[in-house]
Amino acid sequence: MEAVIARKEYCHECYPWKYPEELRERATRMAVEARRDPERSMGAIRRIGDELGVHLEALRTWVKKVEIDAGARSGTTTPDAERIRELEAENRELRRANEILRKASACFTQAECERRERSSIHSLMTTRRTLGPVPIFHVLTSVGVKIAPSAYRARKSRPPVPEGCATRL
Repeated sequence: MEAVIARKEYCHECYPWKYPEELRERATRMAVEARRDPERSMGAIRRIGDELGVHLEALRTWVKKVEIDAGARSGTTTPDAERIRELEAENRELRRANEILRKASACFTQAECERRERSSIHSLMTTRRTLGPVPIFHVLTSVGVKIAPSAYRARKSRPPVPEGCATRL
């Protein structure tokens, strides 16, 4: 499963190489106006970029984004792209929660626990390696399973039980 990576908003103070917002707005406005005028449209982005000290591709990207948001060009608008990004992150989180619940349901079925305690602990430990303990406990407790992280860590720290011996959780 993929880890969910939180997107950070970049600020000019954190990344000094990033163009200030005022420069972006001014350059974009100048380029859009120049592209509307047939006499000045040829090479407008390159000319304005050189004039303001903005990289050609950065300015081209800004202009494209503004034109899409204004409806002058086809494409995914900024609010739509944000919503898609949020839905994809939510989808990843729900898939991870479903995987945790699916694996936990096999472990916590009474017949399964009585028959295969040792293998269910092994299954949880394997799940922990791929998903991490925090999501596992968060999902399990959200559906009403009473399990404490300390119980899991205590069981994990004990030496393995020899074959044929009874185990207790």
